[in-house]
Amino acid sequence: MMAWHRLPLPKNVIFLSQYLPLRILVALFQSLTIRGATGLGAFMGRIAYAFDKTHRNIALVNLDNAYRDKLSKEKKQEIVLEVYERLGISFAHATRLKRLIRKDTWHKYARFENLGMLEKVYRENRGVILVGGHLGNWEVALQIMGIIGYPIHAVAFRLINPMVLKLLENSRRYCNLPPVLYTAENATASSIKMLKKGELIAHMVDLAGRKQGFPAEFFGQLASTARVPAILSFKTSAPILPYYSYRIGKSFKYVIGFEEPIYPTPAAGNLSRDIQNVIQKYTGSIEKIIRRNPGEWIWFHKRWKKYRTKWR
Repeated sequence: MMAWHRLPLPKNVIFLSQYLPLRILVALFQSLTIRGATGLGAFMGRIAYAFDKTHRNIALVNLDNAYRDKLSKEKKQEIVLEVYERLGISFAHATRLKRLIRKDTWHKYARFENLGMLEKVYRENRGVILVGGHLGNWEVALQIMGIIGYPIHAVAFRLINPMVLKLLENSRRYCNLPPVLYTAENATASSIKMLKKGELIAHMVDLAGRKQGFPAEFFGQLASTARVPAILSFKTSAPILPYYSYRIGKSFKYVIGFEEPIYPTPAAGNLSRDIQNVIQKYTGSIEKIIRRNPGEWIWFHKRWKKYRTKWR
C-alpha cells in the first residue's frame, strides 16, 4: 500500500494550502497599525534569519566575494540580518499600499530623487525601459510612479499558483498600473509594441540571467545578466533608466530615485558589442545603487553561480 504522504495531491488543494496562510498573514498585517505591521515584519525577518541557515550562509559568502576584507565579519553579518528584516518589512508594507497610497496621500510616504530624469526621457516619446533590482521595496516604487502619472508595464514571470497571482494582480489595479507582461506570454513582442507607443516597461536585472543571460561584471566578477532590456533598447531606440527605492528611517517612508539614462548608441558597427556595453552600463548602475545601501539587496541569491569556478 502506498504511504499516505506520498499520494499525489490535486493542484487546487496545493494551491489552496499555499494561498490560505498567505491570505491570513495579509489580513493580520492589515489589521495592525502601520507601526505594528512594520514591527511584526521586522520580527518575522529576524525569525527567518535565525532558522534559514542555508540562505544566510549564501549571503555571507556573496558578501565575502563582493567586499572581501573591506568589511568586517561582524558588518557582513549585520548586513545579512538587515536584509531579512527589510524583506519582512517590505512584505508588511506591501499589504498596506491600497489603504495608504493614493493621489492625495502618496507624498506623505515617499519622496523622489532625480524625478526630472524620468520626466525628460518620458517626454521624448520613444518609450522608457526602467531597470531595477530586488532591493528596497520595488512594489512601492512602481505603484507610486503609476499613481503620479507614469503607468508602467512590469515584465515578470507568471506565478504558478493562480490564487496568489490574482491576489498580487488585484493589489496593482487601484494605482493606475497596466497589466503585467509575462515572459512566457510573448512579453518581448508586447514590450516592443508598448515602447513604440511611447509607454514605460520595467525589468528587474539583478538576478542571474537564465538562458538569455549575458556576462557582465558585477562587484568585480562576471555574472550572467539579463540582456532583454539592452536588445529592446536597440530595437526601439528607447532609453534605459535605472531606478531604485529605499526605506527611510523606521516608518513607512520611502525614497524613489533614478540614475543617469542609458541610450542605445551604436559604436563601430558591432551590434553584439554595443549590446554588451549597454548591459555593462546598467549592471554598473545597479551595483552602484546596492553599494550605497547594501542591506537593501537580496544577498542570498546566487548571482555569480554561472561564472564562478569555485565557491570561495
